Amino acid sequence: MKTAKKLSIVSIVLCLSMMFCTPAFAITGTTFTSSGNNFIYADNPESFNLSPDSLVWLYGASLSTSYKDVEIYNRYWNAYLGTGLCRTGVALWNQSSSTATITYKGNSIAIDDGSTIGAINNCPSVLKNFLDSSYSTITLQPGEKRIVWSKDWQFKSDSCKFVYGRAQFKSSLSSGVWMRIFAAGQSKTADQIFDVATPAAVSGSFFCGELSYTQKNTTLSATSGNTTTFCEWAPHGITYNTNEYAGVISYKDGGLAVNAGNFGVIYNISVTNAAGKNIKITPRWDGIRPGASIVYSINNGPWTVGTTIYNGACWLKSIGTSSTANFRFLLPGG
Repeated sequence: MKTAKKLSIVSIVLCLSMMFCTPAFAITGTTFTSSGNNFIYADNPESFNLSPDSLVWLYGASLSTSYKDVEIYNRYWNAYLGTGLCRTGVALWNQSSSTATITYKGNSIAIDDGSTIGAINNCPSVLKNFLDSSYSTITLQPGEKRIVWSKDWQFKSDSCKFVYGRAQFKSSLSSGVWMRIFAAGQSKTADQIFDVATPAAVSGSFFCGELSYTQKNTTLSATSGNTTTFCEWAPHGITYNTNEYAGVISYKDGGLAVNAGNFGVIYNISVTNAAGKNIKITPRWDGIRPGASIVYSINNGPWTVGTTIYNGACWLKSIGTSSTANFRFLLPGG
C-alpha cells in the first residue's frame, strides 16, 4: 500500500462518489471511444425482500451471435426470517424453430456480509475470476427454457444476503433467444420465470439497463502533469470528460439513466511518453467511503486485484521503461 504523494506524472483520480476529487494537479478532461460487447448491468432494485416462495426477474434482453455481458449487484432481505434456499442467475428461452448453441462463462459470490466493505473486499476477485475463466457450451432445443447460469445460496435466519456476479453469453442464432436475469427460490423453474409478466419495479437512483459497450478507451500523455478523473458521476454535474457514458441502449424507466461510475466497464488507457513513469490512482475519499478496490492490468499483463486501501491512501504503479504503455482497470461495485 502506498500513501498519497505527488510522485507520478500520470495521475488518475477514480471518482467513487458523486463529487469529484481534490487533485494534485489541475483537472483536465479526456475523450473516450467505446468498444467491446453489449453490457447489462442489473442494479435496480438494488435491495429487496426475497423468500424461497419468491420469483423476481430484473431485466430481459435478446441474445445474438455476439457476446453480451451481464453483471448482477443485489442485496436480498430475508422476507420470512427463515433459512430457505434461493438462487440468482440467468434463464434463457429459445423461441426459434432451430437448435441454439449457447456459449457462456461467469463467476459469482453470495455472502452474509451486506455492508459496503463486504462488497469492496469480495467484488474484485469475482471480476478477475470472470475475466480469467473458460467458456462452456450448452444446446437449447426449439422452444426450450432453461436456467443456464446461476448462484445457489441460502439465507441465514434473520440475515440479508449480498449476491454479486458477472457472466457473458452468446447464441449460435442471430435472433430468437431471450434471457432473463432473476432471483427466486430454488424450486422455481425456467418456465415459471418466463411466465411472470413484468420485471421488478425500480426503487431508488440505481441503474438497470443495457449498454452498447464493455470498454472505454482514451489516450493520455505522461508529460502533461495533469489529473484526469475517471468514473465521473455524470448525472451530478461533473462534465470534464466527453463520451464517458455515451452508449446507453435502454434502461428501466424511473431509474438512473446511466451506469454512474461505469461499474464493471474496462477503462483502456494508452499512455504516451511513458518511459520510467508511475501511474497514481487516487479514490475520492469523502468520509462515508470506508475503503476502495480495483482490478487492473499493466501493459497487457495479467488481471490483478489491487490491495484494498483505506482513507487517504492510493495505488502507485510503474508503467515500465517503454515510450508507450497501457493501463487497464475496472471499478468493482461497492
